Amino acid sequence: MPAIVPTTKLTRMPARAHIEVVGQQNEKLTVAGWMFVPARPIDRFRLVINGTAVLEGPPRQRPDVLAAFPRVPSALNSEFHFEATLPSASMRDWVDIEIVGVTGGAEIGRTGTLFRVGFADGMPNPTPEMMHRVSNISDSAAFWMGGLEYYGILSKSIERHRGGMVPRRILDWGCGCGRIAAFFLKYSGMSEVCGCDIDGRAVQWCDEHLKPGKFSTSQPYPPLQYGKESFDVVFGSSVFTHLDRELQRDWLVELRRILAPGGLLLVSTQGELAALLTAPERAVNEMKRHGISDYLVKDTFDGVAPPKYYREVYQTREYTLNEWSKILPVLEHIEAGMGNFQDLVILRKPDGRRG
Repeated sequence: MPAIVPTTKLTRMPARAHIEVVGQQNEKLTVAGWMFVPARPIDRFRLVINGTAVLEGPPRQRPDVLAAFPRVPSALNSEFHFEATLPSASMRDWVDIEIVGVTGGAEIGRTGTLFRVGFADGMPNPTPEMMHRVSNISDSAAFWMGGLEYYGILSKSIERHRGGMVPRRILDWGCGCGRIAAFFLKYSGMSEVCGCDIDGRAVQWCDEHLKPGKFSTSQPYPPLQYGKESFDVVFGSSVFTHLDRELQRDWLVELRRILAPGGLLLVSTQGELAALLTAPERAVNEMKRHGISDYLVKDTFDGVAPPKYYREVYQTREYTLNEWSKILPVLEHIEAGMGNFQDLVILRKPDGRRG
């Protein structure tokens, strides 16, 4: 394989990506998946392990990815596949795996995940129907691989904004069948991990299988059943993405209520990358005019949520900053920061010392 050429300029753009396989056998680590940047084709992929570039190679063709994203010609040459030889001892703890997309010697996209051998050992598997409802995935290995990726993103963000201090109590708001909460229970060292969701069947499954987590069924509208200032951290993956603008405001006020002073709120939204790839033209135009598009009603939670409750919502960075900061200060808005698709928004409740 050709020698790795150092990156000469950082010009990162939002990349859509999916890591499909991470596995180790003996001393061989396999990492495979796909990534594309809508604006520019990727010339080469680079595998980075714990901050060190290990391998580099050209993209392979993925007609199925292009079929899934027909608006983006660069989706065709999007596959990466690496097999790296690493000492088994180096895989016994957490490994930080990153894939970098390079064009003309410049980095234009990046994706990654935490990994450790046997990371999902002992994880109980929800039913295929439960997994599909929250992730569009029915395969348990892929389901937990995605949960691990999101756990890595959230845990690193929490550590960064809390200066390494481990939260005492955390809430997975919209926990579904525990795809992310399971990893916080297994690996975070937090005293108390809680979850809530409007899907009572999923909550019951979590309560039975994800001990010692504390899970409860919530109502579609505020308030939640928790007391004032109950949590150091609240996170919600792909929840605001389905709430209209009025409900977003109502829930932000409620989440502010249950956050302790100085507490963090980490949530995802569907921003401009998601809109480019998946939104109908009317939604894109509405988002451009008003900053948010929330008209599109979905039937995914029919029978669980009230009629017309569950939406497909897209919103710009400017809308999110302008509207949400009226309720909680926004620390970061990371475009495509949640799984290389949704935006990651991090907010903090003031504690008297911070603004």
